[in-house]
Order: sequence, then C-alpha cells, then structure tokens
Amino acid sequence: MKQITPHINTRGAGRVIAVDLQGYGWDKVFAPGKGHKELPVSMYHSIMAFLDTPVEDR
Repeated sequence: MKQITPHINTRGAGRVIAVDLQGYGWDKVFAPGKGHKELPVSMYHSIMAFLDTPVEDR
C-alpha cells in the first residue's frame, strides 16, 4: 500500500463517500454506485476483501 485517499462529503455530517487506494502499480477506487449510500462498515469490508486478495489476482 502506497497511499490511501478518503473523499469526504463536507456537507452535513461529513461522511466518507469514497476511498482511493494506490499501491505500487495499481489503483482502486471504492465508492457506492450513483444514488446509493454504502454503510461505512460495508465499504470497510469491501476494502479489506480487496486487500486480502493476492496482488496477481486483482
């Protein structure tokens, strides 16, 4: 993992609406589909599942 960039909606409660992960030779954005709100815990589980996957299988 090289860098993690949270994208925060500054209106209202200030929720994280997307997370951009950058590694060495790869980049992945986790964000709910347009018009959908993903709970922080489900976004966390999606990110953890991605990071648990071997790099060659991503």
